[in-house]
Formats: sequence, structure tokens, C-alpha cells
Amino acid sequence: MNFFSDKQKGVLYVIASGLCYGLIGYFGVSIMQENLSAYNMLFWRFLVSALTIFFFSFWQMKKKNFMRSNFLEITKIFFLSAIFHGSSSAFYFISSAKIGTGLAMILFFIYPLIVVILNRIFYQTKISRSYIFAITAILFGVTLLADFGGLDASFIGILFGILAAIFFGFYVFAVQKTSIPPLTLAFVVSLGCCFASAIFAIIDGSFQAPKNAEPFFNILAMGVISTALPILFFLRGLEYIDSAKASLLGVFEPLAVLFFGWLLLGEKISTIQLIGSFVILVGGAIVLMEKGKKDVKSSASSVM
Repeated sequence: MNFFSDKQKGVLYVIASGLCYGLIGYFGVSIMQENLSAYNMLFWRFLVSALTIFFFSFWQMKKKNFMRSNFLEITKIFFLSAIFHGSSSAFYFISSAKIGTGLAMILFFIYPLIVVILNRIFYQTKISRSYIFAITAILFGVTLLADFGGLDASFIGILFGILAAIFFGFYVFAVQKTSIPPLTLAFVVSLGCCFASAIFAIIDGSFQAPKNAEPFFNILAMGVISTALPILFFLRGLEYIDSAKASLLGVFEPLAVLFFGWLLLGEKISTIQLIGSFVILVGGAIVLMEKGKKDVKSSASSVM
């Protein structure tokens, strides 16, 4: 007996993804205090994620002829994940270092708009008024949520923030129509991001292993709770709802970051941030009330 419709399942998976991502700030702060670079942290984070998901996806990949029959698709997803998701993560940290996490976060959450535009260009999906209102409300809410203390807006920082959004939007668009099962897909995505992060860490000259148990524990927790699970949940959600809706609902992530920062790190939440949270929730509610339209995956088959 099914208690939830397909749309409700998709919504719940994407929201669960955002909640899991919300803990990344707590683990990230703890890891960075051990003098591990951002690129190095990303490498170990995605490596743990890949190994964790591999443990559960091995049974899928060992099926007769699975790897052989899906080799080209798996290879494509690997490189697309490395190029778009892995690079997006690195670009976000570059942007944060240049202009602060507040403005970098605002620029990053342009990515739902990128996904909507790509679906419009390639699949001729209609951009409804409710989506326009939702995007506007979400961007305004994220702006209120951001902390602009010590802001130093540089052109390079803004450029990398926009690139992070564009690349992540392309990643979401690229993986929405694959035939690879979500569990195996999440493994390939994590592996691709791990590969990209290793390249960034080597170029940066900061590649190293954790030197004691505390950062290793936090990397393990981040890799499982704030990487493997949210990637898997988000990809699972894409099976039930289109990528535009999933991207817009993914904006619940900064709310989770704010909440866990207050709960676990003792960070204060200002009145402006509370207002921003409410505005984001309004934007999310608009997306949830949007009537379901033809899924982009089914429309893709008629376009390709």
C-alpha cells in the first residue's frame, strides 16, 4: 500500500537531501580547523561518499552484463560529474574565500534558474508564473539569510560564484535523464567528484591525509551523512519530480545549514535571517503547489 504519491515521494527525497546537506557546515568547520585545505577536504569527503555508496551498489553493478551494457553511460556520467559537480564545489570555495560565504551562497543558488532555462531550451518546458515567483522569493530569502560581515566583493569572487551556480545547474540537468539506477548513479557521481577534487588539491599543492583521528571522524561523517545520503536522495527524487522543481526545493539546504549552525555551533540567528527563512519557505510552498506537468524525462524521449 502506497501512502505517498510519486510527487510527494520526490518532494520528500529532495527535502531529505537538503536536511542532510545542512550538517555540512558543522563538519566542514571542524575539518578546516585541522588545517586541511578546502580541496583536500572535498577529496576525502567524496572518497568516503563513493566507498560508502559502492558498498550498497555493488550488487547492482555485479549483475550480468550491467557494466558492459552501461559502460558508455557510466563513463559519460563520471566525466560530467567531475566537470560540473566537482568543479562547482571547488568554484564555490574559491568564491567564498574571495567574497565571503554570504554572497557566494546567494550566487550559488542561482542554479535553479539555470536548470529551468536549460529545460526550456532543450525540452521546451514552459516556465510558469509560479516558478518565476518562487525563484524571485527564494533568491530574496537567501539574500536575507546571508551574513555579509566583512564582505569584500571582488570580480574574481563573483565570477567563480556564478560559475559554481552554472556548473551545478548543468550537473542537475545532465543527470536527470540517465538510465542508470540511482544507487549506482550516486556512486559514479561521487567518484567523478572525488577525481576532480584530487586534481584541484594536487594543483593547489595541498593534498594530504588526515594526521589524527578527529578530522578523520568528521570527514567520515561528512562523507556519509552530508554527501552520500544527500546525493542519493536528490537523484532518487529526480525519479519522481522534474529537475526544475527538485532544484527549487533544494533551496531548503541553506535553512538546514542555518538551523544546524544554531543548534550545534551556537551561531546566532538574526531577525532578518528569520524573515529570510520565512520568505524561502513561501517560495518552497509555491513550488509545492505547482500542479504537476509532463515529466521532463518522458518529454526528453520525444525530443531525442
